[in-house]
Amino acid sequence: MKKHESLGDVHTCIFKEKGITLIALVITIIILIILASISIGAIMNGGLITNAQEAAIQATHATLYEKLQLKALDYEARKEINGDTNTLIEELESKEFIKKSTINENEYIINTKKLCGTKLNLGNGTDEKKDVYKLILKNTTDNVSKYDVIYYKNSDTNTTTVGELYNELDEEIENSSPVEWFNYITNDNNEIEIIGFNFNKLDYAEVEGRGIYASNVITINAEKLVIPSEIDGKPVTKLRFNTHIGLKIDAMEVRGIKEIVYPKKLKILEGSHLSESSQACFPEITTINLPSELESIGSYCFALQSEVQEITIPSSVQTIRSRAFFWCDLEIKVEGKDSKEDFTCCELYSDEYKKIIFLGKN
Repeated sequence: MKKHESLGDVHTCIFKEKGITLIALVITIIILIILASISIGAIMNGGLITNAQEAAIQATHATLYEKLQLKALDYEARKEINGDTNTLIEELESKEFIKKSTINENEYIINTKKLCGTKLNLGNGTDEKKDVYKLILKNTTDNVSKYDVIYYKNSDTNTTTVGELYNELDEEIENSSPVEWFNYITNDNNEIEIIGFNFNKLDYAEVEGRGIYASNVITINAEKLVIPSEIDGKPVTKLRFNTHIGLKIDAMEVRGIKEIVYPKKLKILEGSHLSESSQACFPEITTINLPSELESIGSYCFALQSEVQEITIPSSVQTIRSRAFFWCDLEIKVEGKDSKEDFTCCELYSDEYKKIIFLGKN
């Protein structure tokens, strides 16, 4: 006859099995905790987390530097095709990829979000010495400025050099005519307005006096007059003197100059009034190249220029005052416009209007 286990014996067996399982679970958890502690210790001691963080930082540096290099290559390509006259630094600044430091005029803060098209993990600080990328001028040799790309973590000393950027300077700007040749003022916008020539400082080879009521003739030891783009670190944006007409410039006639190079940031060419005794201040000018940011051309600015065959008005110009090209036998090409109506203000007379060729908006 089969022997049956009692209810008490069954319960005892079950309790024993559950007890063994619980003990095994506790032991397993303890072992896992020990193993996890060993693994974490190995990771920390081996620097895996630190290395991962450093790799992420280096990747961000590389991303920013790559974007700068791509912008530089794009600039070089457009310069080769279109003949752009801006330097690389000027191009980056005009696109708001960089802005000049308020602490040092030889430094530029990089706008990482604007440059890369997205916010990076680094370079988002508002303090110039904390979490920012900068371009810092290192040296200038052979008409090329070398800039270091530097990341400031939190101080002047805690920095990382990311790479280098080379800025080829405009030879004409580097060889600007001496500042002392010009009389100028600083306007309310902290920009320079040139108001005339300082004839006593001009490097001339000969002076020919023609009496009290006639102009004096000066022959300059240069064929090109290069008006500085900057004076005292401030952009030259306005020429208040009548650029080519002698009567309003101390009745001087300047010979020898064949070309005038205007400031790159020039916005306004202020005109003057013409009288019967007026004459060209620079009668031998053959070339006039207007800057790409020019907005306004005043009355009689280019009157009496008999040697100039052609002039191109950049698309940026919105205002041309009356008689700007009076008594000129030259071809006037207008970029970015289809007709006279595309100007904000165009006061050209009919004889001047006949000389215009509109190149169109495309």
